[in-house]
Amino acid sequence: FRVGRNSVRVLSTSLSPYRMASEIVNCSVVISSSLHVLIFADAFGVPTSWLRSDREQMFKYYDYFLATIRPFALPVEDVKSALALRIPML
Repeated sequence: FRVGRNSVRVLSTSLSPYRMASEIVNCSVVISSSLHVLIFADAFGVPTSWLRSDREQMFKYYDYFLATIRPFALPVEDVKSALALRIPML
């Protein structure tokens, strides 16, 4: 998901890395269930919110968050919940 100025866009994870990067750098916040997208957004300093996925193992997210010395993060259940959060800048 891409949250821009008063808008929400859904991005496909099948975008090329270049296209995904160009979309992410123009976001004010990224809400995603894809760990790769969260890492990409972090690399560009874009705040993120982790969206829970029933298809993914949670340990890989915890491993990433601990390795990057971030505050402990819990996933949000839906986009509406993520939008209600005050997501801090990195």
